[in-house]
Amino acid sequence: MLHESGTGEVVALTGGTTTLRYVPLAGAPRMARLIDTDGPDVLGLLHRRLQGWNVVTDLTDGHRLLRAGGRLRRHAHTMHRDLHADPPPREWAQRSPAPPLQITACDRPAEALLAAWREAYPPGHPDHVTADDRALRTELLQPLLSGRVL
Repeated sequence: MLHESGTGEVVALTGGTTTLRYVPLAGAPRMARLIDTDGPDVLGLLHRRLQGWNVVTDLTDGHRLLRAGGRLRRHAHTMHRDLHADPPPREWAQRSPAPPLQITACDRPAEALLAAWREAYPPGHPDHVTADDRALRTELLQPLLSGRVL
């Protein structure tokens, strides 16, 4: 049973002596949260039945999947804080990072940061983005630089 309903229903997959249960994540196509696994071939079952999906799991199953040949990826969640209703402590405004680090405004356009971004997150890095330069610039870097996302 393969679907991306996002309704929170639990899906069970069985193959040989391996069983796993997962919940497809709403709003995230081809992404599932593993609830539990049992058996020796979890990665094989995932590969056969959920090929191309990203799986969110706990640390124990994550290490098990990595040892079996899985690839580490990261998925961030959007977090919000209403700074009017819940402002940060005033003393935060006076804090500075330890030398030699500095906090400064970015005075460059997104285009100027593409090469540095690609070097910082090469293929194989969990945060590597496979998008072309236009998409990387407009969908990731420009929103960061404008302050729309942090």
